[in-house]
Amino acid sequence: MTVFLNHYEIYPEELSIKEATVVTGYSKAIIRNAIAKKQLSAFKIGHRWIIPKQALRSYILSALSLSERDKEFFSERQNF
Repeated sequence: MTVFLNHYEIYPEELSIKEATVVTGYSKAIIRNAIAKKQLSAFKIGHRWIIPKQALRSYILSALSLSERDKEFFSERQNF
């Protein structure tokens, strides 16, 4: 996932679900679920889902941001 963010410019402008799973480490189910919930923008060409690189980047950053907030929340709770 961080490899994708650190080397963002070398990836194609559009990725398949399979390519998105490789760069993020997420399963196909997680990627498809994110598309279905409109958390990850994608469009369909025939039977294939196409994910714009920028949309995948935004999705990863929002997931990382949530993870950081969760960590902060739970670390604050441990202090009680």
